[in-house]
Amino acid sequence: MIYERNNFTPTATFLGKSYLIIKIPKNPVTGEEQDTKIQLPNGFVWKLAEAAKSKTMHITTPNLNFDHTGKNALYSVVEYKGP
Repeated sequence: MIYERNNFTPTATFLGKSYLIIKIPKNPVTGEEQDTKIQLPNGFVWKLAEAAKSKTMHITTPNLNFDHTGKNALYSVVEYKGP
């Protein structure tokens, strides 16, 4: 999996079968970008995430086809430490 972050455009690709671009959500009244973060001090998967909207998100495999374009998304760096 490849992750890039450039001007809040985190992108993930996996074997060329899934694709994700997220963008900062905009205030529907003013049109200004909203810097929104969600903090979960005791979070199980993540502690701090940035709220976003999916600009493009689709997965295409023989057993799974999924399109989540234009929906809410969260961006967070997750660190895993095994046993």
